[in-house]
Amino acid sequence: MKGLRTALFGGLLVALSVLSIGPANAQRGKTDVIVLKNGDRVTGEIQELEYGLLRLDTDDMGTISIEWSAIASIDSQYVFDVQRAGGRQYAGIIATSEDGQELVIRDEVGPQSVPLSSVVRVTELETGFWQRVSGSMSVGFNYTKSTGIRTSSITMSSQYQAEQLKATLDISAYETSSPDTEPSARENLTSTVQFQRERPSFLMLLNSLERNDELGIDARLTTGGGLARYFAQDQDSEFMLFVGAVANQEWTNDEAESLDADDSQQSIEGVLGASWRIFRFNDPEVSLASTAYLYPSLTESGRRRGTLDVSLRREIISDLFFDISFYESYDSDPPSAGETTDYGIVTSLGYKF
Repeated sequence: MKGLRTALFGGLLVALSVLSIGPANAQRGKTDVIVLKNGDRVTGEIQELEYGLLRLDTDDMGTISIEWSAIASIDSQYVFDVQRAGGRQYAGIIATSEDGQELVIRDEVGPQSVPLSSVVRVTELETGFWQRVSGSMSVGFNYTKSTGIRTSSITMSSQYQAEQLKATLDISAYETSSPDTEPSARENLTSTVQFQRERPSFLMLLNSLERNDELGIDARLTTGGGLARYFAQDQDSEFMLFVGAVANQEWTNDEAESLDADDSQQSIEGVLGASWRIFRFNDPEVSLASTAYLYPSLTESGRRRGTLDVSLRREIISDLFFDISFYESYDSDPPSAGETTDYGIVTSLGYKF
């Protein structure tokens, strides 16, 4: 239905605009001290540690990247969220132990120590909402003259980090058209909320709203949750598994223009999910991210559907990247006369914020 398509594109543009013009990060003192193993001393503002790379904002050198294995000591008076291999999280003021082998996190209860080699992520817990948001956006367009096929795309990925909670919002819209066929659109909005615990496993809510002309889906609303855990995680890669259940409501291209519950069909589905990401710090930076979900129906015998997204990203210059992505959607028994499989390859240029 055209109304849903317009709403999805409108929501995407609004989200991009708001994130682009949101308030600038509140300035705090660049007083974090990093001492390297070669004796160099650097002062600045720790932005984050991810995949073995610490980003430090300095007054004179801009934002620099330091390999985690090259750091001898850290000293900061600000609160950070610290994640160790296996998924366990801590929050507090950070410093290194006297022997330089452990990261000490001081909270209201007292100090806790984590071996530096097992720390996989450090994120500052800013006080304002916008200071806790990070993400990226990209735009792509492909055209083949011989066939007249055009493919356009726009995507946004954002993340909000708070103490013991992480939320993500991913929006994507793809459209393919040619002189001989009607335009075909695939639009998707997905959000997750992770409730971190002291144990490696954590609760996760999963919600999505999608449209796929190729599969005959005018709208599909999915909401549910389950249990997730990082089964392999180190400073340059991570692998997470998720198991749970969702409620699914669908409207097809054959139904009325309004999203009337009487014109839709509902089902309950199990969920098996996995995400895998690899990061390589070279010059330029390169990362590979993949996510797969399988939804076996619990109320429709024999029906199963699944999604797969793979993205290879290569940095061009600081915060500007080239991205090549593959997506696939499968439904063994689509609710209308649509195809059972939809897939595509998209190239785009993007920016990290």
